[in-house]
Amino acid sequence: MEILNVKDLKIEFNLSGHRKLHAVNGVSFSLNKGETLALVGESGSGKTTTALSLMKLLPDNGSIVEGEILYKNQSVINASAEKIRSLRWKEISIIFQGAMNALNPVLTIEKQLMDVIMHHDHLEENEARIRAEELLKMVEIDVTRLKQYPHQFSGGMRQRVMIAMALACNPKIVIGDEPTTALDVMVQAQIFDLLERLKKVLELSMIIITHDLSILGDTCDKVAVMYAGEIVEYGEVQDIYCHPKHPYTQKLLSSYPVIGGKKALPESIPGIPMDMTQIPVGCKFAPRCHKAMPICFEEAPIQKVENGHRYFCHLGGESL
Repeated sequence: MEILNVKDLKIEFNLSGHRKLHAVNGVSFSLNKGETLALVGESGSGKTTTALSLMKLLPDNGSIVEGEILYKNQSVINASAEKIRSLRWKEISIIFQGAMNALNPVLTIEKQLMDVIMHHDHLEENEARIRAEELLKMVEIDVTRLKQYPHQFSGGMRQRVMIAMALACNPKIVIGDEPTTALDVMVQAQIFDLLERLKKVLELSMIIITHDLSILGDTCDKVAVMYAGEIVEYGEVQDIYCHPKHPYTQKLLSSYPVIGGKKALPESIPGIPMDMTQIPVGCKFAPRCHKAMPICFEEAPIQKVENGHRYFCHLGGESL
């Protein structure tokens, strides 16, 4: 059952000198109940901006200029401020990138959890404390640590606290914005195992934002690959891994080493991401593409669909 539907979303930021940054350009995707979608791409591709728009958390200079966001068939874009406040945390919550920056350093973990619960669920202090203890147990932290401050936790433990906060009001959708940033490989695996267990137990739908395709195989159902504010490829995780169609997706996958693989060294993507204040004619990836043709610089590619696997490319989806 579809729980979230994003159609032709466009987001702009007003910059100095009357300039506009076109952060998101025509993004469309859907999310079903119990499903996990990954938004993948380089830094600056529009992943976090897309996710923040789902809760109307864009900065003051950012605005949704076109498109539609439907949560349970109701518009988020046209919702009142009161409706949006009731949506945040209780319906859609977010695990912010960088737990040390997201947590208040001068408040205990107990205080921060209880404030969320009391504000959104309107519980009494004792009830909120009991709920805070349950949340810590859920993310496998001893309840005796409730009285401690964020700096007394390791990076992995702080990330678990952020997950507990995201789950505080029993949301239906949880967004993980680079939930394992700056954590070592073993802790990353533990965090994703925890998220996967909680997803099944609580019947959550999830959106995972990352630039690392190597972590998605066991966690995600669908993948949306973003470049320069657009989804250039979208499909089931197995199709994206085994049969990538867009040259950008192919390059992202080849940039990670494969143990026992034929290639000794991972490949890089030449060049730098485009200037988002100017929208070029043609394919945005063309200046960096290893398969670019003259038409790529002259005409924007149209969408091609193969069994639900869609991509935007002038080529027919040939492999590397």
